[in-house]
Amino acid sequence: DTANINYTTIAFEGGQSFADLDPTDPTNNVLKFTKPSGAQAWAGVTLGNQVLENPIPFTGANKFISVKVYSPAAGMPIMLKAEVQGGPGVEAQALSTVANQWETLSIDFNSPLNGTIDTNLNYNMLSFFGDFLTAASGQVFYIDSVFFGLPVAPPVPDSSFVTFQLDMNQVTAAFTTPE
Repeated sequence: DTANINYTTIAFEGGQSFADLDPTDPTNNVLKFTKPSGAQAWAGVTLGNQVLENPIPFTGANKFISVKVYSPAAGMPIMLKAEVQGGPGVEAQALSTVANQWETLSIDFNSPLNGTIDTNLNYNMLSFFGDFLTAASGQVFYIDSVFFGLPVAPPVPDSSFVTFQLDMNQVTAAFTTPE
């Protein structure tokens, strides 16, 4: 939803993609990806106009890409493929954990499915695969907020009081106050 960002996508192997409204917030625009019956099990969508404006800034210490995903079921393999245009690609995935609600998945390219990230290369393509390698049956995924790195969770305020009870009846050593 930010100006000056290329929202072009290119679906492949029978997948379909287009901008749509968030299924939970009609004021938010998201990417809808459908894997219709007849599409290949590896159907997906490439983000950007085939090539990203800036390469993915993988470093030795940071090889995560996070993405908000709205999946039709829990346990679906969500895969991202980072590629060098005309060169090598590396695939990594995570499993969705909830159905029909948003979750942020952090895809760890430290442990890819194939190959290794070479931080000297300019990975300038990124593709999304929903329910990777499962037969297409009309699965619908929504994608939003793709970003490099891990999400930063806001601190959780300490608002609880906890009382502990300690039974010292079985202790035979001398003590005044247990610690």
